[in-house]
Amino acid sequence: MAAIVCYGPLIDLSKAAGHIDEYVQLLVFVHNITPIQYKLWRRKGGAEVIRTDIQVADDTRPFFPVTIWNKQLASTLVAGDIVLLQNVKITRVSGLIEARTVHCSTLQCIVHSYKSIASKGTLFSLSLFLFLSLQLIRFFDTLSLVDMIKLWSIRNT
Repeated sequence: MAAIVCYGPLIDLSKAAGHIDEYVQLLVFVHNITPIQYKLWRRKGGAEVIRTDIQVADDTRPFFPVTIWNKQLASTLVAGDIVLLQNVKITRVSGLIEARTVHCSTLQCIVHSYKSIASKGTLFSLSLFLFLSLQLIRFFDTLSLVDMIKLWSIRNT
């Protein structure tokens, strides 16, 4: 079984400017997804590329752009999901700071939107749980956030 290697810290979106050209992990809510298809022209014909632009958020920033270059990663996303993006690179393009997937990036869906209950109490408790989990991870730096959220999700379904 291959080991998953994580590069960089788990950061808040508000801290992204301090990590330009670095690999990071992001725990975010997916607002919307926009697939963009275009052709790259080369000498011997063109290659079709699908880039997926998403807008994400966390408790520190309401909107943040992420570009996904991997078709398989993008196909698993649904607006409303809470996902853990691992090994994404923070870049600055024309003055705009964004995250981009690279060859070693991974995506783990923590909570699917169709499993979320739309009551204010549940959304508040999920937000509080995510916030407290992030604080614990930063404090202990050895806890598995993914396992904690999955356990919370199973317990409350």
